[in-house]
Amino acid sequence: MFVKSGPGQEPDHLPLTVRKLCAAAVLPSPPSGRTCLRRRADARHRCRELKLAAELGLHTSLHVEASGTVADLHEHGLLRDTATFVHANGISDEELRMLADADASLSISLDVELKMGFGSPVTGRALAAGLRPLLSIGDIPSVGGDMFSTMRTAFAVQRGLDGGLHTDDLTVFPVTDPVGTIVSGDHPGLVDTVLVVGRVVKRDGVLLGVDLPALRTRRTITLLEQQMSIWGRRWRSARPNRKLRGMPASRRSGP
Repeated sequence: MFVKSGPGQEPDHLPLTVRKLCAAAVLPSPPSGRTCLRRRADARHRCRELKLAAELGLHTSLHVEASGTVADLHEHGLLRDTATFVHANGISDEELRMLADADASLSISLDVELKMGFGSPVTGRALAAGLRPLLSIGDIPSVGGDMFSTMRTAFAVQRGLDGGLHTDDLTVFPVTDPVGTIVSGDHPGLVDTVLVVGRVVKRDGVLLGVDLPALRTRRTITLLEQQMSIWGRRWRSARPNRKLRGMPASRRSGP
């Protein structure tokens, strides 16, 4: 379940709604990982919803940027191994250690963080704090959905933060390092098998259960409809409105 709101738009009905969904088995039960995802909540609502998630056995994902957020949750005893924190560019090294001590997860979306100016990715600092950070995309329309590119971004950025490449480091020679080969040279077309929550969605390099021709046709129609709508608005706004000349002012207002 994805919940998003801005300041002053906090849904007070959320706890009741989540309880109803759980009671109706709309949210799947663990271990398949039912998730209550929340972004941009203030401290009061954040604490309330993490307590609710713990009570109902929900996994949570929180976007954090500023220092102090994690420390506040730690003070309230709300850091758990069922929580995933996203970005965390601005949090302190001490707060990263708090996450590690709580066995919480940290997800880093390097491409979107760099593009949108969130600050330096925390990959190296997270590793130093004892975390094993996850890599994520964050915003597919903005940066694409290629995890191999994300791995290469993580590698290159951290190398830069650490002081550049060293020619005596074997990790820059993929021939001697299988992991390096994957990070430096692979792409989505080389992926043989993909499983999502235990279900095979790609096997032998072929997507399963996806009608690609129909999907392409539907997407093409959608794009054409969008373009026609844009062209239509531009034409109407640029068209000389000669009919209004000489018309009484009371009749000039149009739809």
